[in-house]
Amino acid sequence: MLFILLSPKKGHAQEKEIIRSNQQWFRYWNKTQFDKNWSLKSDFGIRYQERFSKKNKYIARTRLIYSWKENLELSAGFAHLGSYQGKEIAIIESRPFQEISHSHQTGIAKLKQRLSIEERSFKIKNTDNSYRTPLSFRFRYRFMVNIPLLSFPSNNQALSLQAGDEIFIKSTPETSSTPFDQNRLILGPSLQVNDNVKLDFIYMYQYASTPIENIYKQSNIFRMSIKHYINL
Repeated sequence: MLFILLSPKKGHAQEKEIIRSNQQWFRYWNKTQFDKNWSLKSDFGIRYQERFSKKNKYIARTRLIYSWKENLELSAGFAHLGSYQGKEIAIIESRPFQEISHSHQTGIAKLKQRLSIEERSFKIKNTDNSYRTPLSFRFRYRFMVNIPLLSFPSNNQALSLQAGDEIFIKSTPETSSTPFDQNRLILGPSLQVNDNVKLDFIYMYQYASTPIENIYKQSNIFRMSIKHYINL
């Protein structure tokens, strides 16, 4: 699917332009478990680009999760994002979303799939300080593998490796060049510090489309996450 979406039409291959960048993402992630069926998951993050020289985006997101079965979860939530242009916020996004995720243990590896639907509303500042609010839908599919590397049962510490891919498909008007939004390749270690805290150090290779036909963005992203688990 990714190959088909990224393949340019014949005669236009030489016109493709790639804009390259690097980004640094930091986030705090929390999961609060109320009982065996219900939990609340939230995360708050700030994203920089060009080696911390510029702010790129902030994000605050939360979702209510219902564990339908032991390995199947349904969730619904809301995200609020702000994108910077220079030192000012130029775009504000409101993003309700719904998800279904399935996990499966095979041997020592844990496999997890997630399908998301997002309803995105943008408040975009124009040059004359007026605002426009376009709406769009986006579909996301992520496949992840978690492989344990080291375990220290005496102090509840463990080290594992995460790898996966996530593709984003957007709803577009007929005049848009492609429904492809972006794709992320994901790789990095995860350190279980104790029963309640985990640290993730992730590298992501992101390839994304832009509103301009045949212009794409290629980003090398480092993401550090502090994951905090609370069991009530």
